[in-house]
Amino acid sequence: MQTTISLLRFTTLLVCITGVAFAAGSPVKIEAALANPVMLAGAKGPNYLRVAVTGENLTDSRPRVPLNVSIVIDRSGSMQGEKIEAAKRAAKSAIERLRPNDIVSVIAYETSVNIVQPAIRIDENTDKAATRQQILAAIDTITATGNTALFAGVSMAAGEIRKDLLKDGRVNRIVLLSDGLANVGPSSPGELAELGTSLGREGICVTTLGLGLDYNEDLMSKLASASDGNHMFIDSVEALDRAYAMEFGDAMTVVARNVSVDIDCQDGVRPVRAIGRDATIDKQKVRVVLGDISSGKTKYCLVELDMPYDKPASKIAATTWVSRLIHLGLVQSRYTASSPVDGEASSHPIAVRYTDRAEEVEQNVNKEVMVAAVQQIAAERNELAMKLRDVGKVDEARQSFLSNQSYLNENFSRYNDEQLRKDAETNGFAAQNLDPEKWKYNRKLQQEYQVGTKKQGVILEKSRR
Repeated sequence: MQTTISLLRFTTLLVCITGVAFAAGSPVKIEAALANPVMLAGAKGPNYLRVAVTGENLTDSRPRVPLNVSIVIDRSGSMQGEKIEAAKRAAKSAIERLRPNDIVSVIAYETSVNIVQPAIRIDENTDKAATRQQILAAIDTITATGNTALFAGVSMAAGEIRKDLLKDGRVNRIVLLSDGLANVGPSSPGELAELGTSLGREGICVTTLGLGLDYNEDLMSKLASASDGNHMFIDSVEALDRAYAMEFGDAMTVVARNVSVDIDCQDGVRPVRAIGRDATIDKQKVRVVLGDISSGKTKYCLVELDMPYDKPASKIAATTWVSRLIHLGLVQSRYTASSPVDGEASSHPIAVRYTDRAEEVEQNVNKEVMVAAVQQIAAERNELAMKLRDVGKVDEARQSFLSNQSYLNENFSRYNDEQLRKDAETNGFAAQNLDPEKWKYNRKLQQEYQVGTKKQGVILEKSRR
């Protein structure tokens, strides 16, 4: 009888998680896993490390983190009529969602910028209703006229946020609504991305809501993405309430802030790139910022690794830390956002097994990590296809979108993940709507899909035209 002997070698990737705990029981669940925990000896190809942080579900015993939010409304001439009225209604509805101890400010901008409501705390006292009514009445005074000083509007909102930036470890967020192009002051996507990056470093997320077909989706999405905020395409005034509800629901259930992942790859493991998110890679060290984590929501970083195949197992190791996982549910009594305290570290060893049997590799693929990799790669391909359409290469763009649709459908069949099927539909829709009159709508839809996929952010469902 012939005996088959498989080549087996083991490598351990030691993943150490460090976070800030505010009470017994972590506010987040952390999972680190490889797409291929079993690898084929001697074969070449990437492996993907996914570090996912999921917010634990809020309970009545864990107080909600208070907000420090600034609502910024475009009141330029293009917002006249139904748009500005819908914007005011949606903003007032969002104010009604706020709870005692939340802080809110309201900014309106056109050629100039007006602080409609300076930062004010929703009080728990008997005059709470009067305080809330004061804010609602201030919103009612907004009228539409003039041009669009978007940069100045966001900057003014940041000034209001900073008044209480270091108080009680609040969730700091700017929610920007605009229907047009920035045409007063800094107005390029690059300049707004720099502003977003700067605010993100301060712990201020900017969420952008683009209303209609005339706003600059590159500018709005880059501002949001750079600060780790959400970006939503609002294709009708009827959807404004839903967009504000989703955004405030996300902000009001944050359980951890300032989440970052540091990966320190030792001998034999080389980080190639982070996929989907910006990362700092310095030789074998990787840093990725995840930002805020909301209850029941997952954010992750995905890093492509060049793994060794022939080096001794003793030379192969990688270490990952998640630092500053700040649970703000109890922050008021113990910490502030500006003074985090290190928590306990936990180690998660991940075994990589090498084999000479290809079927073993296939049988042990981590579906969840591979789905994430497919989604991120597809988002990159979607962006490249969009760029082809932008320079007038319509046929090439169509083929790229269709190829991406096939790629997603193939992986949907393989992994049976519903989001892959939806992403395939998005790319198919793109391929069918490339003529000039449809591209304006389609491009905004694709931009929202790209940002939402890369950042695991909010995507507003809509009926496609």
